[in-house]
Amino acid sequence: MKAGCSRFWDMERMIKSQDIFILLVLLRDTLGEWTYDTLSAHVGVAKSEVYRSIKRSASSHLFDLQSRRVRKAELLEFIAHGIRYAFAVAPGNSVRGMPTAWNAPGLEEHLMTDELERFVWPHPRGTMRGRAIEPFHDAVIAAAAQDEELHRQLALCDAIRLGSARERKLAATLLTEALKS
Repeated sequence: MKAGCSRFWDMERMIKSQDIFILLVLLRDTLGEWTYDTLSAHVGVAKSEVYRSIKRSASSHLFDLQSRRVRKAELLEFIAHGIRYAFAVAPGNSVRGMPTAWNAPGLEEHLMTDELERFVWPHPRGTMRGRAIEPFHDAVIAAAAQDEELHRQLALCDAIRLGSARERKLAATLLTEALKS
């Protein structure tokens, strides 16, 4: 293998689903001037994982290390066009959990689907039964329970991962609008 080709397969640089979660948290801008310690405590993810996440996001051009800001346009483009391929989802069995995709609070009126198609992040104290969708990270459920808008944004990402072309387009539009404010 040529020396330059080894970077192509560098697993440390490949974006992970938890990186999307952390970038969306940073876009919420509830932390102000954040440190790795404050971000770690806020999202419930180990400091070392947060550090590696930011590095991966920067190497994927989704985060600017110099300004310490999320590259919003690039992130939105990736979510709208790549997330369903990079983090494909296969709904599991019916379980109790926290609603996601078009079943999340505030999205039902926008994304109408068959009543039988309910999706949840599995959680024993969830408010709804539906087909299990693995969240981007184990910490997503706790973070979403504390921040309704973050819950909505993460659910829109799941709608893009799960939906038909029409639903994906509408979810991407709603996410873009949510992130403008």
